Amino acid sequence: MAATSTVHGTFKSTQGIARASITVVFKPIDTPKSSGNDLITSTQLSYTTDVNGQVGISPTITLVTGYYTVIVDGRDAFTIFVPDD
Repeated sequence: MAATSTVHGTFKSTQGIARASITVVFKPIDTPKSSGNDLITSTQLSYTTDVNGQVGISPTITLVTGYYTVIVDGRDAFTIFVPDD
């Protein structure tokens, strides 16, 4: 089984206001990869922030270890590395 980690965070505007009800997409950029005799593939995962601009609180977001492009509201994007918990 591939190593995983949980992720969470809060999204705010440049004015510090919580960005509620926006879509946050986690797009794997280093799959497929092998783990022993297995081939690990990932799918793009999409979540919506809560009223406080948070994702990963409920439901929990669990990602396979690796690099992801995080796309916020279809326009802002950045790269994260998800380590093994």
